Amino acid sequence: MQENTKKLTFGAMIVAIFGVLLLANRQTAGLLEEMFMYIFPIPMVAFSARYDWKNSLPVLFCMCFFSFLFGTFSTMFYAISGAVTGLVLGTRIYRKRDMTRTLVLVMLLSAVANLLSTYVLASVMGYDLAADLTEMETMMHSMMQTVIDQGTQNGVNVDAYTQVMQLLTPDYIRRIFLISMIIMGLVQGFLVYELSLLILRRLRYPVPRPTPISEFAPPAWSAIAAGALFFGYSYTLGRPLSNEVLQNLLQAGGMMGMMYLAAFGYIAAILFLRRHIRSKALGFLRIVVPLLLFMTMPQVLMLAGFFYITGSLRRYLTEAPQEQEESGKTGAAGGGQGARGTGTAGAGGQGARGTGTAGAGGADSNARRPGRRRSIAELARLTVDETEQETDVDIMKEV
Repeated sequence: MQENTKKLTFGAMIVAIFGVLLLANRQTAGLLEEMFMYIFPIPMVAFSARYDWKNSLPVLFCMCFFSFLFGTFSTMFYAISGAVTGLVLGTRIYRKRDMTRTLVLVMLLSAVANLLSTYVLASVMGYDLAADLTEMETMMHSMMQTVIDQGTQNGVNVDAYTQVMQLLTPDYIRRIFLISMIIMGLVQGFLVYELSLLILRRLRYPVPRPTPISEFAPPAWSAIAAGALFFGYSYTLGRPLSNEVLQNLLQAGGMMGMMYLAAFGYIAAILFLRRHIRSKALGFLRIVVPLLLFMTMPQVLMLAGFFYITGSLRRYLTEAPQEQEESGKTGAAGGGQGARGTGTAGAGGQGARGTGTAGAGGADSNARRPGRRRSIAELARLTVDETEQETDVDIMKEV
């Protein structure tokens, strides 16, 4: 009974906080809506991270009802999509799921919600998206034409600007707009994830530690698929397809594949520089150099990302140099466990006495640390002990 009372009280408090956010947004005429998009999921994250998704469904229903009462149409869409995202994030925290996969899932949900808010809300509210894209194309062509005219007057080679201007077709601008919406959704999901974990840790929630991004290994087929999409995108640039819908889908997928490979290539470049630049004074190069590569030679990062996902590049970059040095010496470091031999065993063994030869690890151990020279009395005592042991063995055999 007491637990149910706590659950109802906490749920009512969460719904009240959500309603206050909606009222504050409405009183400011939507001025804070862009900022509240990152805050709407957090109340649901706090509740579902404590009580799981089954107990969170009534709270989600109340949030949706409040969004109908106190929000505009656009705010209602943002609030409901944020609450659903918070439900997924909080449930995965409650069930101790892998936090890196949780981050990817939240970013994907935010990207889908951002796309739906762009196209669905535009069609429902009478917003002419095609007219805006046409206006954007006209403005970009005007700017490029001005640059070309000034370059021609100054005697500058403007072939590159002419080629860029030819690429600025309505379909190309539409694809760029689509990809920009996806990127904005991914960034929004990342910020929601980080803000939620920050608040939950301050509230002393048992939040699992996320897996380092260097230990996250996507499947190899994803790199192959991304590379195939990029080659398809490059092919359609030179030879456009007759099917316009297929060409748009292939080019959008190719650009996403390029960004996917370049992202993991960026991670590989950071790990490579971290491995070879140990000086703290030059630590800024670990961030600056990958950014310069991304802006000037993204193909290099794409190739590095492909081998990072499919090959052994990730293992090479994530394995510590000391581990690599010691991995080749496991036989010597492990040593023989007392290979039977005359005298003492080497390296890691205790050296059982008997007939035979000593373990091979002894030479490496002696090379690293010279052994203490025994006195004549000790050698004589060892010889007597060996003789007595051999006598005992012969007596046991006769018995």
